[in-house]
Amino acid sequence: MRLAIGLNTTFADVLESVAADGRAAVTAGIRDATTDLKNTLRAQVRANFASRSLPTSWQQLDFPRRGQSLRAAGRVFSRVPVIIDAYTEARSIRGRRGQRLAIPTGWNAVRGRRGRGEQGVRITTAQMAANPKSFLVRAKGRPDVLLWCLPVAQGDARTSAHGRKTRALVAGGVVQVATGKDRGRLRRKDALKQGFVPMFILLREVRLAKRIDLEGPIRATTAGIPGRITAAWRDGAGKARPIHRDPVLAAAIR
Repeated sequence: MRLAIGLNTTFADVLESVAADGRAAVTAGIRDATTDLKNTLRAQVRANFASRSLPTSWQQLDFPRRGQSLRAAGRVFSRVPVIIDAYTEARSIRGRRGQRLAIPTGWNAVRGRRGRGEQGVRITTAQMAANPKSFLVRAKGRPDVLLWCLPVAQGDARTSAHGRKTRALVAGGVVQVATGKDRGRLRRKDALKQGFVPMFILLREVRLAKRIDLEGPIRATTAGIPGRITAAWRDGAGKARPIHRDPVLAAAIR
């Protein structure tokens, strides 16, 4: 570190200059580490989930909000901590009061996507319960898994830009499915032949896989904070600033 001191410079000026550079370096280093941790967690979620909103649920807060401080701090948090915790700890999800979990199938999901309420499914669980034609079937090879089904009232084949489609009417709602040559689509075609389609899968418990690692990124970020502060001091915030008032009589002290 190099300080420029002049004839009119006081020791208090020197201390204030060092303190100012220190505040700037610590604040810059902490904020840089906080931002890097947030971006790392966002990238991890983006790589493991087909969601646009879940990665951006990670947010950061910088302290102080304004100015600089030797006690600068940063906080990274998620706006959906329940979801993050569930996939961090690989939790099991069970239905309330012994009820089964209802998971919409591809038949019931709008455009193949799962969502919430009427915007994400063609037929809700409340509509299924109120429909006298709905019935339960045990999944083959899985006696603990039930399929909540509706009968097919009518079906016809049509050709679209995305290939051959089958348009099936079930309980007053329209469910459109593909009938291509791949194995998965042949299963759907067979389901139409048998006269009913599963709208929900009923499970007693769902075991989530561990898809989020928090400890690794946090440990790596924490270990790198001293280096970030040093780099901020050297490359920007910590560069020596002239504090002398008499350039002719200035002297450089290492």
